[in-house]
Amino acid sequence: MELKVAAVNLGKVTRQRNLFLCLVVLFGLSNLMLSFKLSTAKERIIMVPGIRAEMSITGNNVSESYLEESALLFLSCLLDLTPDIIEHKRDLVLKYTSHSDSKWITGIKEYFNSAIEQHRKFKLSTYFTPKNMSIDTKNMQVVAHGILNSSFGKEGYDSKQMQYLLEFELVGSHLKLKQFRAVPGGDVGEFTNATTSVNKVKSKKLW
Repeated sequence: MELKVAAVNLGKVTRQRNLFLCLVVLFGLSNLMLSFKLSTAKERIIMVPGIRAEMSITGNNVSESYLEESALLFLSCLLDLTPDIIEHKRDLVLKYTSHSDSKWITGIKEYFNSAIEQHRKFKLSTYFTPKNMSIDTKNMQVVAHGILNSSFGKEGYDSKQMQYLLEFELVGSHLKLKQFRAVPGGDVGEFTNATTSVNKVKSKKLW
């Protein structure tokens, strides 16, 4: 009788051991699969405009707030530069530059090539503070007016009023940059909308 009980108990222990081993093997395989997936995953950096006001797209038209927030995002990547991060920002901007015409890509590359040379040569760091914007929703153009601060190494410093033109193109549901350039004080063209103060934009929920 005791032998039968011992045999039954041994059978239970054996089944429990086998179940435990199966669980360990499955757990190990899942860890291996997860590690492989993580090691082969590619990092993707996405430029997303900050949401401070309601943004909308209707047909081929975008809202003023969408243009404004996109312009602020690109201005940071184009003008807030140091020798250490300028190449990273160049690559990021080029991912979101229009390919509808090769001259758009060429223009942005030329801008960054010149900027990289200047920033490395003079240990230059720049930072742009936008004060207001002139927004043309029909032509998807923005002129940003503000102050460009520049520091040269540890000693030199310069601050001046600047304005920059950004022109966009709607591709799918995303704005792609077409051109970016500094413009003289009187050369801003005609815009359909009045100048909008960056500091007075009212926050609105998107949803």
